[in-house]
Amino acid sequence: MLRTTHVFALISLSTLSWAQADTTKAKVVTSAPLEMKAAASNTIASSASSSAAAGAPVISGDFTLSSAHQKCVQGKATEERAKCSADEVLREIRAHLQGAPPKSLDVVVVEFDIDQYGDVKAINANTGNEAQVGQALIVALHGLPKFEPARKGDARAASHCSFSYAVRDLYDGGVTGGMTTAIATVPLDSANTATAISTPPAPTVTTVHSNGHMIMGAFTAPCVHPDCAKAKTAEEKVGCTAGKVLERIKANLKAEAPAYLDVVVVDFDIDEYGEVKTIRANCSSEPELGKAVIVALYGLPKFIPAKKDAARARAHCTFEYPVADLFGKP
Repeated sequence: MLRTTHVFALISLSTLSWAQADTTKAKVVTSAPLEMKAAASNTIASSASSSAAAGAPVISGDFTLSSAHQKCVQGKATEERAKCSADEVLREIRAHLQGAPPKSLDVVVVEFDIDQYGDVKAINANTGNEAQVGQALIVALHGLPKFEPARKGDARAASHCSFSYAVRDLYDGGVTGGMTTAIATVPLDSANTATAISTPPAPTVTTVHSNGHMIMGAFTAPCVHPDCAKAKTAEEKVGCTAGKVLERIKANLKAEAPAYLDVVVVDFDIDEYGEVKTIRANCSSEPELGKAVIVALYGLPKFIPAKKDAARARAHCTFEYPVADLFGKP
């Protein structure tokens, strides 16, 4: 786990540094293979600098053709695929981001994996000490459509997207320029005519709140911990589920209480079968505690999945706990 985290940390730092050196001229670089077996973005990184400059969008991996947003596929050279995908992600952020712009941060980095089926996995937001902004970005990107997966020859391949944005652009209307450089793989025929693929509108997202906890998704009834099935209202289900997750952390957490951290935010996905996916712990400057919280939550039981009318649906859980509560008796 530590080794994989270190690998991605080095990749992210080297990518930002490289991109700052030249963001005016398109670059074409074939990356080395990445290990995609484990999600390296289980915590929100804390290395973003408030004085950093937004760099080039990056899609990396062991592929010959990069992944791309559905609107950025046909007739696009590889450089255009990366820039276009970053712009579409920015539009998604602007459409759903809630909260006020932070005063002490200039640049954020959004990262996620695209698996060989085009599914978006392990969304991570590097927002330095602005943990709430990072969490809001992850929530805003819940429901991203499937991407066109990367290709290595004739086979599908996994890839990793890293897009940096000026904070002011996240809250302004309309996509601005400034992200014109791409780091990707061998380019396609740039003479092809760009053609956008029409996609259906994004589903309406429902958010149910309870004392700082929330469950969100395109559902009519939220997912729920199996011990909370008898809760009457949606809000009661969220509160009960958050309590059960806290009990799990208390019973299994093997870490010392940090001296300079007040709040931990835990979030994970529940798929349409009730399986818990992609656990994250936002512990800001205490990444070791974040890892311990994630380990403590391994083995969570299947949830009762969310429902959209009569059909099963996916959901995203975000639970916020005072650090002192994590170390109380179960």
